[in-house]
Amino acid sequence: MSKKSRSILNLLIVVVFAALVIFTAVCNAEAQQKVNWRLQSVYPPPEEVYTGAGVPGAYGQFVELARRVEKRTNGNFKIKVYLPDEICKRNECPEALMGGMIDALGTNGQWHVGVWPVGEISGNIPYSTRSYKEFTDIYTKTDYIKLVRAAHAKKNVFWLCPIESASANFMTNFPMNSVADLKGKKIAASGPRADLIKAMGGVPVNVTAAEMYTALQRGMVDGITYPPYTGLSYKFYEVVKYVIWPGITVPSMSEVLVNLKAWNRLPKEYQQILDEEGYKMFVEDAMKKWGPKKDDLAQKNAAKYGVKNIYLTDKAYDEMRQFTFPLWNRWKTLDAENAALIKIFEDQLAQQKQQPAKPAKAAPKKK
Repeated sequence: MSKKSRSILNLLIVVVFAALVIFTAVCNAEAQQKVNWRLQSVYPPPEEVYTGAGVPGAYGQFVELARRVEKRTNGNFKIKVYLPDEICKRNECPEALMGGMIDALGTNGQWHVGVWPVGEISGNIPYSTRSYKEFTDIYTKTDYIKLVRAAHAKKNVFWLCPIESASANFMTNFPMNSVADLKGKKIAASGPRADLIKAMGGVPVNVTAAEMYTALQRGMVDGITYPPYTGLSYKFYEVVKYVIWPGITVPSMSEVLVNLKAWNRLPKEYQQILDEEGYKMFVEDAMKKWGPKKDDLAQKNAAKYGVKNIYLTDKAYDEMRQFTFPLWNRWKTLDAENAALIKIFEDQLAQQKQQPAKPAKAAPKKK
């Protein structure tokens, strides 16, 4: 090799090395960037659904997600979870999120009807799935995430992940073994569940979570549609007599939404970490552990309060499910993403036709 060639080679080596140093410095600077977010929760503490349960409620999952992200970024990305109404009231939260007043929102799309059409049903399509595994398959093996994110992006929102709220069931003061038993009964419900109850002959009543106990106690409603574990955590078992299994939605879900501009400002590494932690928390912890455990606790502890678990037959469950299909068709018209989303659930049901669904966990036999 000539002297000139060696000089050129050495120069190239120096240039490449310098470029690597600069690239590494830029990457390190990005990884070390300090980020502080404000997440408004519409759910109150405590973190555990109730003392000793060993499973987090919605508020607890927001806090847990923040902990995991802070740990993976060595404390550089911090998400502070605010109590309900601390920054903005529930009805004001969508505007606050889209306008950038808050960076993230932990909420339920059913409470913001008309704001994010797909958000109303993405985790709460009545009688779509009846097990955690069924929904996990849809979440992990279809375009579910892609569709929900595309719909929310139209409103300057990045849909991050679902938050598990266990099964959502009828909790009533009357025995309910078929859809006929619901006729004329007043049920606290909102969003898609309210539409379903009306179609089934019931009377949906708009009652907030904070008002449900009193409404049941005073007979203002005959039942509610809510996760049965709240029979223990919110003490609804003191004012209801029956829990109907399987749930209307299994699981029922809330969600973490992020201001799209705040998301785009994040370093790519932080985006990946936040996305990964939200996904893992939902799939590995919520679907496999937390949700099933909450349902199990609700069933096992019902008798202590004189509450009876009613397990629907396949025939009764399928009868109730028929009332939801016209609603599915109506929701398809809201937007393209909704139509594609519901098609995913329809395809899953079609695949299951040759294998009739098994009944919910049977009541334990008395010895």
